[in-house]
Amino acid sequence: MNTLIVDDRNTNIEILKGLLDAYCPTINVVHTSNDINEAAIAIHQHRPHLLFLDIELNGASGFDLLKLFPQATFYTIFTTAYSQYAVDAFRARAVDYLLKPINILELQEAIVKVEEKMKQDGTAPPLSDRVIQRQKIALPTLDGIKYLDCEGITHCDASGSYTIIHTTAKEKIMVSMRLKECEELLPQQIFFRIHHSHLVNLNFVAQLIRSKISRVVLSTGAELPLAVSRKDAFLEMMNRK
Repeated sequence: MNTLIVDDRNTNIEILKGLLDAYCPTINVVHTSNDINEAAIAIHQHRPHLLFLDIELNGASGFDLLKLFPQATFYTIFTTAYSQYAVDAFRARAVDYLLKPINILELQEAIVKVEEKMKQDGTAPPLSDRVIQRQKIALPTLDGIKYLDCEGITHCDASGSYTIIHTTAKEKIMVSMRLKECEELLPQQIFFRIHHSHLVNLNFVAQLIRSKISRVVLSTGAELPLAVSRKDAFLEMMNRK
């Protein structure tokens, strides 16, 4: 989905680009701009599907930019530090309104809203323009960002406000995210929460040991408890594979 970012601060642009690159694989940022005049030219040149638009732009307004395109063929997500513009934003037919600092999950949900709108309107880009499958995910660690292949993650363990990621390379990586956040980030087709403290890659499940406290054994040798409340859903997921 070809995307244009308009913000008067380059720092904000770089932060948003980083989040989109790491967490929103269907997004392709084709241009960034700091003012509405340059942005208007870029919209004509690049014909983006999506516009991330700040509201206060060096004395001008993001709303002024939208007025230049009364028959806009792009969708708009506002990004701003000010909540008082929300009503005006939705009157301007914005798909969503994100407050800075931007939350990753809210950003992903906003992208999903745009994709759903595009399907409804029949304006979705062809498959060749979209990333079909996420190859890597970016995970914040104490030292920076770790990029991992989803297929190489065997399981994840909760550790307070952090999560320990286990990989096929026998790494144990502590990331600055709760297990629930990791669960929402990883593909649900292959990752399943078997316990409040454990998330497993179903491709590595080797055995289920039935006992008073059932246990899931992975091909790596890891043995993890299976919560009673998750047992039926786990068996159903395994039967689909």
